[in-house]
Amino acid sequence: MKSPTFRLLFGGLLLFVLLRIIYSRLKRRSIIRQYGCKSIPRYPHRDRFFGIDLFLRYKKAFEERDFKGLNQRLFSTYGKVFECNFLGTRLIKTMNPDITKYVHATYFDNFGVEKIRSGAEYLWGDGITVTEGERWAARRKLIKPAFDAVHISNLENRGLEKHVERLMELLPRDGETVDLMPLFKRLSLDTASEFIFGESMDALLNPDAAKDFLDAFWYAQKGSGLRVHLLGKRLSFLHRDPKWYQSCDIAIKFLDERVDRAIDRVKQGKPTDRLIDQMAQASSDRLTLRSQMQNVFTPAHDGAAVTLSNIFFHLSRNPEAWAKLRAEILPTAHLPITYDLLKSYNFLKNVVRETHRITPISVLIQRQCIKPVVFPTGGGNDGMSPLYVDKDDIVEMNFACIMKDSSYWGEDAEDFRPERWESLRPRPTWEYTPFGGGPRVCPGFRLVFAEVAYTLVTILRKYKGLESRDDRPWTEDTRSTFQNLHGAKVALMLA
Repeated sequence: MKSPTFRLLFGGLLLFVLLRIIYSRLKRRSIIRQYGCKSIPRYPHRDRFFGIDLFLRYKKAFEERDFKGLNQRLFSTYGKVFECNFLGTRLIKTMNPDITKYVHATYFDNFGVEKIRSGAEYLWGDGITVTEGERWAARRKLIKPAFDAVHISNLENRGLEKHVERLMELLPRDGETVDLMPLFKRLSLDTASEFIFGESMDALLNPDAAKDFLDAFWYAQKGSGLRVHLLGKRLSFLHRDPKWYQSCDIAIKFLDERVDRAIDRVKQGKPTDRLIDQMAQASSDRLTLRSQMQNVFTPAHDGAAVTLSNIFFHLSRNPEAWAKLRAEILPTAHLPITYDLLKSYNFLKNVVRETHRITPISVLIQRQCIKPVVFPTGGGNDGMSPLYVDKDDIVEMNFACIMKDSSYWGEDAEDFRPERWESLRPRPTWEYTPFGGGPRVCPGFRLVFAEVAYTLVTILRKYKGLESRDDRPWTEDTRSTFQNLHGAKVALMLA
């Protein structure tokens, strides 16, 4: 039998919790009335408590490689901003660029990522992409110098020419069909490992030596993407794939070996100018360094390789764009390829932009509200009224849908047309965010452009013809990035 004191304490605690709930709801209603906030359309759940019905729709879409398609259909049905129930949490889905601006910039301090990205912490640790607040700022400060324009523009120091020359030796010379994606993956593995660790894996020279790591790395990223994009922290326990843990362990071992060598170099007073040594001078904690390197290595490796594959997928189906690119590149074919030269090619930059727009490597980004906020717009059926976002609400910004919104990009928004960038007015701001935006914008966007542009120009100088050897449409393959399941099967003809 419970004592009177226990019953009194329990009753008091229950009353306190109840009063807190009532107070929070009254305060929320007061703010909504004060600012004239309006509600947004709601997804008609059959399961109103946890939203399992919509979760199952997304699970099916993942399995059928229709994740982007499902999102487009939902926005078409419920509008550019609507809410749903994600396992008991309010999830605001949006393809409204103004809300992207509010979350990424205007009200940056009101949103975080730690809770919603922790489902993949076994692999990602507590690096820059999964932390927030002061911890994130400290990590950002450490890696930012390595990604500044001056450092990235030193192509020779990065060993880019050496690795691209090795790639060129592997390309067929007789019009034979080749899948460029595996080659681009090996190229990016070599350039990223040299840029970050100061030692290339030489996957282009010896593919068998890197095969086990690459297979494990790709499988680990695929499982991490599933955990973050679909399951989230609450349901990550459902992902009980032993192979995923084994793959993560292989990737972790790879990183630990290089972290240990960097720590030893610093202790011996012989640090290099590579990113890992710069980080090791600031911290000798092995786990911290591993987490940072994992968070940097993934986008540095996957970003350029997937972008290059997508570019050749589109160019092989658009011979006019290929011819226009060669016409721009060939007059300067006698010059060494420098970062400034790459930036001078306007049509090339438009091809890269259009590739990111139509086949982005990141489809969406989520942020969780850590301090209640009122957005100036986004509320109501027309999206023009203030919108209240409460603590713990999740805002999901769908870049893929924003960057194909016909109300901004035109009726041909689904088409690959680099020329649109020549006359696009007004110039896009938050309508085009392939690398995010605001303080958390991906620091590696210049790195990706440099590698992509250098490789593309080198191939353009040598090959006059490009043909598609695969009639299948671009089909999503979900990892930590989105890539084409079928790669980039093409034929190249020598000039």
